[in-house]
Amino acid sequence: MKQYLIILFLLFIIVPLCAGPLVLVGGGLKDDNSNVYNLIIKSAGKNPVIGIITAASRPESMDSNAGTDNANNSKANGEYYRKNFKKYGARSIWLPIDIDNISENSTPQTLSIINKCTGFFFGGGNQSRLLKCFRHKNGQNSKALEAILEKHRTDNAVIAGTSAGTAISGKRVMISGGESYNALVKGAFLDGQEEERYDLTYNSSGGFGFFDPGVIDTHFSARGRQGRIIRLAWDTQHKFAFGVDENTALYVNQGKMKVLGENGVFIFDLSKAIPSDKKPWCLYNVNVNYLTSGDRFIMSSGKFIPGKGKIPITGNEQYDYYKTYSNNIFTSVNNYDEQNHCRRDPREFVKVTRAFLNSRYTYSAVGLTYEKKNRFGIRMRKENGTKAFFNKSTSKIRDISYHDLFIDIIPVK
Repeated sequence: MKQYLIILFLLFIIVPLCAGPLVLVGGGLKDDNSNVYNLIIKSAGKNPVIGIITAASRPESMDSNAGTDNANNSKANGEYYRKNFKKYGARSIWLPIDIDNISENSTPQTLSIINKCTGFFFGGGNQSRLLKCFRHKNGQNSKALEAILEKHRTDNAVIAGTSAGTAISGKRVMISGGESYNALVKGAFLDGQEEERYDLTYNSSGGFGFFDPGVIDTHFSARGRQGRIIRLAWDTQHKFAFGVDENTALYVNQGKMKVLGENGVFIFDLSKAIPSDKKPWCLYNVNVNYLTSGDRFIMSSGKFIPGKGKIPITGNEQYDYYKTYSNNIFTSVNNYDEQNHCRRDPREFVKVTRAFLNSRYTYSAVGLTYEKKNRFGIRMRKENGTKAFFNKSTSKIRDISYHDLFIDIIPVK
């Protein structure tokens, strides 16, 4: 009997590790991103059938353009992704579940569709809609979600998502809103307890549990979300935090990670971070890693493996000194360009860290929040183990990736 229990315990541990792969996109997945689409299809097996889930989108009843070329709703978005997967050679089926059709999450027809699929793709929108559509009010998973989880765990079905479809993948907590500045000043709030629009909020019940290594966020560098994910990880006692950029995928399989796409993925390690015992909140010694296309990361060892063709930047820096200072380090929403409908200084955190690492004699850099009241600063520094890499064939600054850079988050008087 004792041996039987030991075997069961070992199976309990091993089974989750044998679940299928993940392809987690940070939003803004472009039609021509063949590397990401083909990776999803390849991961779905020899005869791939992708189940498309667009429940994060608003339903047709809330879309004044429904039925037109400008439609932006769950049904129209399902058709959009179906055409994209067809273009890349894969069959796909839309699951007709959305806010107006929650009951579809338990019908025999829906379960039959799920059973035919070898992979699933969760589209963008609002991750809270996904929770409403796939999890009952009592917190129990719907039959559809249980069926998807079972396919992922036992049949190795790939789980892919973009934007909200990636944010929903987390296990213990799920980020639901907020800006970096508010996060640093006020900390994290449970959903419904926030005090103002840009406060950092999260769902304590978590997402669907596909991704377990840490908290995860999307649209990352373009919206300066470094501050908010670090604060959420700290407040919810996570050692690791992940931020996925737009049109970029984090591929996860058996504890090994790889990045594909246009930009990069941040991995923050807070295991040796040191807080201050005084107010306002501050945090020292956060380890920062930024992976770009081709780079790999092994969770168990924390090993960073640069992509093929990348070489160390040490000895190949383009500058002796470079301006490594910013007054808008988190690309604030409060510094918005109304004429061009975008935030000013997009990807500012990435630009500053790359300029810093691309300078021979610059050993520290500073970035400040755009907001001056209760202002925060980021102090960046190189340590002996800090390494940066670039692709020699392109020599583009945007291709620089790095590991073991350290930052301190401190209030500015």
